[in-house]
Amino acid sequence: MLFSRYAIKTFRNWSKWRKKATNDDKSTAWGQKVNSQSEHVWDTFDLGSNISNNFPIIYGISRLREGAVEIPKSFEKYEVRLGQPVKVSDLSHIEVPADRVVEIKRQLSQNGYNDLKVFAIELGEYYASMRDFHELAGL
Repeated sequence: MLFSRYAIKTFRNWSKWRKKATNDDKSTAWGQKVNSQSEHVWDTFDLGSNISNNFPIIYGISRLREGAVEIPKSFEKYEVRLGQPVKVSDLSHIEVPADRVVEIKRQLSQNGYNDLKVFAIELGEYYASMRDFHELAGL
């Protein structure tokens, strides 16, 4: 019973998100920009990027200014989307793949951002792996 109640809620949020992530021509809004072989947004997560030297970056935002965009409730606990630019001074940290941490720290330092923390994305993934799915999904 518990699974079916949360499954319906999760499917509803996923369905709403999928509609918002699809263009008028029924292709994904951003998935094919990351990997040209993606047929659906979720393919992007499985296939990864086929753009040379592309890698993910997660920005931690310490100060949230007004302008948050509405997203499905199941995403709200861990994700915020803004409809305005974020200043570097608003960031608490940056997460990148472990093999890019030194490079990103160097680039930030060269541009005068010596105090911005840079962590390996893998640390966040490890932390998340220690949590129950229902907690991560905000159920």
